[in-house]
Amino acid sequence: MQGKLTTAVLLVAISALAGCDIINSRSEHLPNSVATTYEYWMTGGFAGSSMHLQMDSLGSAKLTYTSGSQSQTDTFIYRLSASELDTLRDVFQASGFFYLEDLYKGPLTIMDGFNYKITCNTTSATKSVSIVDYPKLPNGLGNLLGVFYRISERIMEKGYRF
Repeated sequence: MQGKLTTAVLLVAISALAGCDIINSRSEHLPNSVATTYEYWMTGGFAGSSMHLQMDSLGSAKLTYTSGSQSQTDTFIYRLSASELDTLRDVFQASGFFYLEDLYKGPLTIMDGFNYKITCNTTSATKSVSIVDYPKLPNGLGNLLGVFYRISERIMEKGYRF
């Protein structure tokens, strides 16, 4: 028994020194690598607008926004701050993204509603979650949508338009 306990303690200590998280079973897909990319789509509304945000774990971001009423497309580039990246990673991890359902679809069509899609690509996994006319989301997913939306607003406000 003591040999197994010593081995377990040693394994946890080595993992901690190496920066691994073996205690959290959700850690196998967490986006901490350079190769992680995030995509966020928001489409719909009265005017039929669309927004597509692409980001990577180093903070590079590109936002394409099309206003349905004016049929005009704007593209912005932006560099996320360390604080913005930390918030994104924290909320992403708290959402349990890789364990969410692939589709949240409401029982009724919502007129002029918005539909959303979030995709995360890591070196070990790719996952997409779509939300279609779904009125009540799990808290973690709702929080994640909020972070993506706020980042999108900031990019349109402060990003470089080209």
